[in-house]
Amino acid sequence: MDISWLFEVSWEVCNKVGGIHTVISSKATQAIAAFDERYVVIGPLLDRNPGFEPCAPPKDIVPALERLKAKGINATMGIWAIPGKPWVLLIDFQSTFKNHDKLLFQLWNDFGVDSMAGGWDYIEPVLFSTAAGMVIKEVYDDVENLADVYAHFHEWMSGAGVLFLKKHAPGVITVLTTHATMLGRAMSGAGIDIYEQLEEIEPSQEAKVFGVTAKHSMESVSAREADCFTTVSNITRKEASNLLGTNPAVVTVNGFNLEGFAEPTAVAKSHKTSRKQLLNLASRFLDRKLDPGKTLLVATSGRYEFHNKGIDLLLDAMADLEQNLDKTDETTTVVTFLLVSCGYAGFSDEARRRLKQERYDIEKYAGIATHHLGDADHDPVVSKCRERRLNNAPENRCCVIFIPVYLDGNDGVLNLEYYDALVGMDLTVFPSFYEPWGYTPMESAAFAVPTVTSDRAGFGQWVMGKHPDGHPGVQVLNRLEDDYETARKHLTDFLCDFSAWSEEERTTRSAEARRIAEEATWEKFYSRYLEAYEHAATTRTERIAGVQRMSDAPGREISFTGVNTTQPRLRTFTVVTELPPTLARFRELANNLWWVWHRDSQDLFEWMDEDKWHQCGHNPVLFLDTMDRDRLNQLADDIEFMAPFHQRARTVRRLHAGTRQRRHPGYHLEEPDILLLHGIRPARVHPHLLRRPGAACGRPHQGGQRSQPAFRRHIAALQERLFPPKDQRQRRSGGGIPGKQFRGHAHHPAARR
Repeated sequence: MDISWLFEVSWEVCNKVGGIHTVISSKATQAIAAFDERYVVIGPLLDRNPGFEPCAPPKDIVPALERLKAKGINATMGIWAIPGKPWVLLIDFQSTFKNHDKLLFQLWNDFGVDSMAGGWDYIEPVLFSTAAGMVIKEVYDDVENLADVYAHFHEWMSGAGVLFLKKHAPGVITVLTTHATMLGRAMSGAGIDIYEQLEEIEPSQEAKVFGVTAKHSMESVSAREADCFTTVSNITRKEASNLLGTNPAVVTVNGFNLEGFAEPTAVAKSHKTSRKQLLNLASRFLDRKLDPGKTLLVATSGRYEFHNKGIDLLLDAMADLEQNLDKTDETTTVVTFLLVSCGYAGFSDEARRRLKQERYDIEKYAGIATHHLGDADHDPVVSKCRERRLNNAPENRCCVIFIPVYLDGNDGVLNLEYYDALVGMDLTVFPSFYEPWGYTPMESAAFAVPTVTSDRAGFGQWVMGKHPDGHPGVQVLNRLEDDYETARKHLTDFLCDFSAWSEEERTTRSAEARRIAEEATWEKFYSRYLEAYEHAATTRTERIAGVQRMSDAPGREISFTGVNTTQPRLRTFTVVTELPPTLARFRELANNLWWVWHRDSQDLFEWMDEDKWHQCGHNPVLFLDTMDRDRLNQLADDIEFMAPFHQRARTVRRLHAGTRQRRHPGYHLEEPDILLLHGIRPARVHPHLLRRPGAACGRPHQGGQRSQPAFRRHIAALQERLFPPKDQRQRRSGGGIPGKQFRGHAHHPAARR
């Protein structure tokens, strides 16, 4: 896009956690084609960043990196070893912020993001994405007059970057893509069918119930503030619109890059090799000899979300399939691999090297797992297998092998990377209950492996739209309308058919799976990203034009003061009493330290409300701000009160006009020396006012110069006379007001007591 820059930010850059890693890595080639060398991906600097190759940064961003380093923000530049080899910046965000509480407060104050309930799994991404925003801002400052800068953020985990740029670099064009809403994922994982009741869900309340308040708040606010908000499927578009309160402007469906990847000839060759290795593992793990011609290999993979990913449905269907196989004379064995990482810590680097060189006996955990499970007795996969008697006993014809680690080629058991294991399967099953897109069935199709998905997945809906009568390579379960038991029966029936496929039918379905994958490449889908960028650029232009119109108005100065939000934000404020017009001069009297030396002026405040005067600590500003309006109106109509008040007001006016000198023994004030001290308790004059009486507070009387100690003694004696201890305080007749004594005055509160 001309000479524009695109920065793409995600927690999964050089850090495979889920499908977003596949999204960014597989479309890098198209992004580079659109933005040339000005495409940079940004991720977190972690202990391990697979695929990261350090190198010197491009010269255009060297100055920005140097400034960032001077500010204590370390960003390491390199190349990401994926197709296209894009520039990558990894940010050491953990050392960037000394006080993250201040950052969280600022997000609340500026945008209404509620971070109160956020744990470290919330705070860490906020720190990372804010640091990413700081990096982008520095580059933008260097190129803003030469090129547009686009910043594309993925998921709530990078949402704080959107907000940082909105405040500090509003010229940057921002895009936010949600691949799944936090609230939708949490509710679905608890078995709630969100699509049945989207209109009835109260998002903020449900976020509290499911413990995702902070993440939901960040997600909804960043979606609202981005110049363009997108999502990956129509089903997620409806979900985001209802749960986040912002309708996605563009649906950026996910594609796949098949160029130089999963070539049919290479796939056919790899299938035989990988299948042999998988069969070998299964034979060793199950302690039985498996006939390759009568053994079918099935797999599922992805996040360990037992209900959302449909793992519960798959295991139930496998148990039902076993019952059906027992009724036939067939001797087919079906081995299901659960390739689902569940937080296993893995091996040290030394252990990885040894595991590559040596072969160890396979240990079984809970009878079905290849690696240690943290709490096997409460693990949902283990519990379901025990419930349905999928125990890998010799009589079981449907067996389960649970590999709870990320397949990176160093798992110690299979020692294959995920794609190498995938290509050896006969079928993959992803009967998801909640799946915004569904990369795993798309990847299976790319490797010519027939697959099962559902109409709750974006990919499943896309297949149904392209092939409404069904497709031989991709089976789509109807989980939007079917209940659990109905979906279970339909999946069991399909698995029974699968177990009886002829060799010719398997070959045909594999070819059809590959064919549909070729219809879903980034070459066909990346144009939707360009559409989102154009939409965001238009929004940014309109936003900046609006600010410029406001700034051009006479007397208008524009600054960021936060945005409107539906979330309540608590702020401290003071309610100031509006003085009647005839008492308006009281503000000048209260704001001038002149009254400290004049008992008659203090008596005016006592006359107004003696109790409140003492409660306010003799602070005239606070006293006036909290006065009762009815009492002020009463005083404004009191001729006896107004006469001495006008006298004092005239004195203050003359002082401000510089026409009168108010002298004390050896000390006086002139207009340039008047003190306007708001909110100071007058009995406690700040020491710096006493250091240089001639320069700071006034000048010595011409009749003689007082030394500093003498001046201090004078002030101390004056304060003691004006503000004696409470138990020694005595009322003086008249109080400086001719002919009046406060205790007997009809309007004085003490008289009414």
